[in-house]
Amino acid sequence: MTVGERIKTIRNERGMTRQQLCRLSGVPTSSMSRYENGVASPTVDVLEKIAEVFELSAAALVDDVSFMTETAEYAMEQSDIPQNRILWLALRGINAQINDYCKTPGEWDMVRIEAITGLIKEKEIIKGKLKGIG
Repeated sequence: MTVGERIKTIRNERGMTRQQLCRLSGVPTSSMSRYENGVASPTVDVLEKIAEVFELSAAALVDDVSFMTETAEYAMEQSDIPQNRILWLALRGINAQINDYCKTPGEWDMVRIEAITGLIKEKEIIKGKLKGIG
């Protein structure tokens, strides 16, 4: 998922229009449209402004693991959905990413190994949270 796709996904999940997000973040509507449609990439400063509106870290907008973890945590705080359901969904997403990394052709470079290692660590954190609930 691209940064723009994440921004759009989170915006829609939070029931925001693009104009509302732009007004709250101070980002021009035309720029936000370009980010969401993958035509341009936001700067770090812009990412931080958008992340602040969403009550997430800027890392959650660019990093798959941070995205899943922080959106799951936000959902647990803001939702009537049982915490264990949200955590299971996050766990499912992480498993799908690990499978994607493993199926992708090419060399097993350090970037891929570190990405999978990070996903596995995140998976263990979520499993620990599930044990605490159950």
